[in-house]
Amino acid sequence: MGNLKIYQASAGSGKTYTLAFEYILLLFKHNEAYRNILAVTFTNKAAGEMKGRILEKLYLMSTGKENDYSLKVQNILHIDPEEIKVKSNRILKVILHNYSRFSIQTIDSFFQKIIRSFAMELGLQYSYALQLNITKVLNSSVDALLINSNTDDELRKWLILFAEAKMNEGKSWNFKKDIFNLGKELFSEKVKMYSTALYEFAGSTESKKNYLVELNMIVKTFEKELSDIGYKGLDEMNQYSVFFEDFFYKRIGPAGHFQKITLNKDYSPNSHVYKVLSDPEKWVSKSMPNRSELIRVAKNRLHPLLEEAVKIYESSYIQYNTAKILLSQFYTLGILTDLQKIIQKYSRDQNEFLISDMASFLYRIIDNNDAPFIYEKIGSIFTHYFLDEFQDTSFIQWKNFRPLIGNSLATGHGNLVVGDVKQSIYRWRNSDWKILKEVIYDDFNAFNLIDRSLDSNYRSRENIVNFNNAFFSFAPDILQEEFNSTFDSSLFDEKQSNDMMDKISLIYENVVQKAARTVCPEGGAVRIQLFEDDKEEKWVEKVDEELPVSIIELIKRGVEPGDIAILVRTHKEGKRAVDAILDHRQKNDGEGMEEFSIMSNESLYIKNSAPVRFLVCLRVALGLP
Repeated sequence: MGNLKIYQASAGSGKTYTLAFEYILLLFKHNEAYRNILAVTFTNKAAGEMKGRILEKLYLMSTGKENDYSLKVQNILHIDPEEIKVKSNRILKVILHNYSRFSIQTIDSFFQKIIRSFAMELGLQYSYALQLNITKVLNSSVDALLINSNTDDELRKWLILFAEAKMNEGKSWNFKKDIFNLGKELFSEKVKMYSTALYEFAGSTESKKNYLVELNMIVKTFEKELSDIGYKGLDEMNQYSVFFEDFFYKRIGPAGHFQKITLNKDYSPNSHVYKVLSDPEKWVSKSMPNRSELIRVAKNRLHPLLEEAVKIYESSYIQYNTAKILLSQFYTLGILTDLQKIIQKYSRDQNEFLISDMASFLYRIIDNNDAPFIYEKIGSIFTHYFLDEFQDTSFIQWKNFRPLIGNSLATGHGNLVVGDVKQSIYRWRNSDWKILKEVIYDDFNAFNLIDRSLDSNYRSRENIVNFNNAFFSFAPDILQEEFNSTFDSSLFDEKQSNDMMDKISLIYENVVQKAARTVCPEGGAVRIQLFEDDKEEKWVEKVDEELPVSIIELIKRGVEPGDIAILVRTHKEGKRAVDAILDHRQKNDGEGMEEFSIMSNESLYIKNSAPVRFLVCLRVALGLP
C-alpha cells in the first residue's frame, strides 16, 4: 500500500527545500522515476523555481559541493558519498536528455494537457485557443444579450424585472454593469458544479412554472398560518375584554406579537415572547390589580396560540425565507440562462475554450474514466503526485486529482502534498482550506497517511518569529470566543455545531515556529501603532504624516530602501501612501529620502513623471494648447 505524506508548512519553513529533497530522494530510489512523477504548482514562476532547484542540487551533489542533501540521502539510503556523486551525475544526464518528460508544471497546464487529449470526445476542435480574458468574453456576451431582448419577449420580461429591482434599490436603470457583475457568477466554481442540472431546469418552461407555484405555496401557507393565529389571538383578547396594556411589555410583548404577525411583515418572536413561553406567569406584571383573572385568560386562551405560532416559525421560517429570496431573484435565473447560452455560442464561433471551464470539464472526464485510460490518452503514466500550495486547491480541482492519487496509492506508490491552512488567501479563486485540514484525511483514511509539520522558520529574524508565536498563540482563541458568542447553532446539526465551536483554534494549532535563520538570525523589529480620529485630525491624515517619518527613521538606522515594502488593502490606499511620501519629500526638500525612488503602479504612469508634469506646466504657462 502506498503512502501519502502531508506537510503542514508555515511561511519560511523550507517548503521548496523539502519538496526538492523528496523529489531527489525518489530519483535515488528509482533512477528514471522522473518520468512518472507529476509535481504541480500554481504559478509558472514557482514551477520554474522548483525545476531549477532540483537540477541545481543534483549538479552540486554530482560535484560533491552539496553536503546537506548528500548527507540526508546517505543516512536514509545508506550509500557512500562517492556513489551519491556518480548516481547524481547519472540522474542529471538522464533528465537533461529527456527534459520534456520532466513534469513540473502548473495545475492549469496539466488540466489543459488532459483536455486536449479528449478534444474530440468533448466536441472541441483540436486547434482551439485557450481564452484567458473572461472579461472580454463576458462583455461581448452581455452586449449580445441586450440586443436579443429586442426579439425575445421572455428575456425582455426578465430584464425589466431586473431594472425595476435596481431602481427600487435606488440604483441606475442603466443596468449593463449590474448584468456584467451578475454574469461573473457563471464562472464561479459553485455554479459550474451544478450548471448542467441548473440549465436543464431553466430551459424547461414547465419546470419553471411548477417551481414558481411551489415557492408561492410555501410563502402563502406560512403567512396564512401565522396570520390566522394572530387574528385568533386578537379575537380572544377582544372576547375577554383584555388589552395590550394589560400584559407584559404591552405592544412589544407577547400580546403585541399577535398583532405583529397579522401584518405580514415581521414574524420573528422577540426576547419578551421567549421569556413568557418559558414561564407563563410572566404574562402579567405582579403589580396589576386583576392579575389572577388576566393570568387565567393568558394561560388558557392566549398561551397555546403563542406556542403554536412560535413552533410554526421555528420549524418553517428558514424554508419560508429561502422561498421568498428565490422568488425575489427568480428573474436572475432567466437572465443567467440566456447569458450562458450566448457565452457558449461565442466560444464555439471563436473556437475558444474558456480557462474557467477547464476544471469542470476535466471533472466530467476523470469522474467517468479510470486513471489508466486517462494516462493512455495523454501519453504519460504518473505514479507519484507532488502537490504544492495545497491550501489553494479548489473543490473541483481536488475532485479531479483525488481519483488519480487514489489510483497511485492503491498501486503502492508514494505521494506528497505541501500547504499551510493559515495561508489560504485565494478564496476569490475558489480555494478551500478545508481540503487540506479535513477532506484529504477523510478521503484517504484507508491508506498510510504521514502527517508532518515543518516548524522551523529559515526566513525571518528571531524577534519576528517570537512576536508571531506570541500573537498567534492567543489571537485565535479570542477570535474563536467572539465567533462562538454570535454563532447560531440552531442552523446546523449537533456535529456541525460542535465542530464550529473550536474550528478557528484548530486551524492555528501548529502556529509556533523555531527561529532557524542562518544569516543574521538575531534582531528584527515589530511596532504596532493604532490611529484613531480626534477633533483635529482623521486617522488617515495621521497615517499620512507618520508613514514618511517612519521610513526616514528606518533608513537612518541602516535599512536599505530596497528592503522596505508598503502593503495596503486597495489601489486607492496605495496611491494615497505614495502621495504622502512624495508630498513629504517635496515639503522637506527631499531630506532623508534623497537616494531612492518609489516603485508602484501609480509611479509608472506618465502623468506622474516629474519631467512630463514640468513640460505640461511650462506649456500652460506659455499659453500653448
